[in-house]
This record gives sequence, C-alpha cells and structure tokens, in this order.
Amino acid sequence: MNNTVTIIGERINSSRKSIKEAIEVRNFNFIVEEAKKQVFAGADYIDVNVGSFVEQEEELLVEIVKLLQDNIDTPLVIDSPNAKAVEKAVKECRKPPIINSISLESSRYRSILNIVKNYNTEIIGLCMDDRGMPMTKEERLSIAERLVNELVKEGIPEEKIYIDPLIVPLSTDSMQAKIVLEVVAELRRNMPKKTHLICGLSNISYGLPLRKVINRVFAISLLLNGMDTFILDPLEEKLMSDIRVACLILGRDELCMNYLQNFRAGRIVE
Repeated sequence: MNNTVTIIGERINSSRKSIKEAIEVRNFNFIVEEAKKQVFAGADYIDVNVGSFVEQEEELLVEIVKLLQDNIDTPLVIDSPNAKAVEKAVKECRKPPIINSISLESSRYRSILNIVKNYNTEIIGLCMDDRGMPMTKEERLSIAERLVNELVKEGIPEEKIYIDPLIVPLSTDSMQAKIVLEVVAELRRNMPKKTHLICGLSNISYGLPLRKVINRVFAISLLLNGMDTFILDPLEEKLMSDIRVACLILGRDELCMNYLQNFRAGRIVE
C-alpha cells in the first residue's frame, strides 16, 4: 500500500460554469490561476477536462496543456475518453501524466492502453465493463481484478495503476458509500500492494445539502479502508486539513513532517 496520499485537483473541468465560460471567451489566464491556486493548496496533480466542448476537445486540450506546462511544474492528469485527444495532449506533457481513464469497455480499452504503453504513463482504471455502471460490491471487485490482471499482463507496472471503484451518489442509492468502503477494503487486502486506489470524492454527495460535510466524512472513511488517491477540490480547506490529520493518525506521515509543515503554513484548520 502506498503510505502517502496523492491529491488530484479537479477544478479545471469544463463542466464547471466558470471554467466553461473562461474557455468560451479564451480567458486562459483564469485557467492558469485556477491551476496555481490548486498547487498552492496542496494538489500533487492537476486534472484537465474540456469534455463539454466535444467538437473542439482535441484542440482545446492541447492548448490548455501547453499553457499549464508553461506556468506550473506540477504534473497533469489528462481526463478524456477521446483517445486522439488524449494522445495529442500526452505528447505535450513535460512530466509523465496520469491518463484518466481506461475501463474494460471494449470500445475504449485497446486505444487507451496503446497510449499508456507508448508513452509510459500512469493510468486510472474504472471499474466498468460493457455491462455499464456496476452497483454491487461483487461486480466492482470482479471488474477491478480483471482490469488489474489485464494491465499487468500488458506490462503496466503495478505502481502506475490507479483503480477507481466508481462512486454513485447517495441521493441515488443510500447504500453506495457503504458498498464502496467494503470494496476499497477488500481491494486493499487482495490487490498488488503497489497498486493505487482512487476516487472522485465529491460524487458521493451529489444532490444533497451540506455536500462539503459529507465529502469530509467520506474521505476519512476511505482513508481508513486503504484509499490513497483523491480527485477533489483542494481549495476546500477543512477537507484538506482533515485528510492531513487523518494521515498523521494513521501512520502515513513519517515523523509528523507533513503535518508540521502544513501547520506552519496555516493549512491545518479547526
């Protein structure tokens, strides 16, 4: 198990109104500032998703990746189901990126896998196959096992694989958080130790009030069960603080160095 926690900043996503509007008027300075703020807040990677612009995705993804590479040193997550767009963007990355994502859906598996192998990237694997979104613990575990086995057979190192059990909102099914926690715990026990576990944290609270509170409690629960990577909004100070404190308590902060560094920087908040 990875003994640290990796934070992927989620804010550069064209599904967010402010990002979509900035792209529409070519206000790329706004996007650069969003990236810088996330890095300052503690993001280890910056996710880039312009999927709302289907016809322009390839062009926009490359343009924004180039822009970010000129302004931040933090590596990127290239977030798109469009293999052509992904490959063009990966070519522009100066540091090895993570590709978000691959699954066992036959329509996308091979095209994304070829990019991962050709450019030696890391990869997020979604627990999904041609049957669609899994809802049960058993379905997720089966897909995760098959996906990891297939990727390892293809020569992808265990430490470059991130498995996402897929978060279904509690507003849709109130048992989904419990199911995902069980999945994460079992994957952590049975998967190769170097393989990562990841999720898009805020999906759990969609459609409910006080989403930030739900996200914080869920994040700690996931950490307790072995998750080591989160896609989230690093500008949520209490969430980031809670994660840092949890890592301290769980023995995932050697000599308390990360906690003390963030305390001195004012990033541990009540």
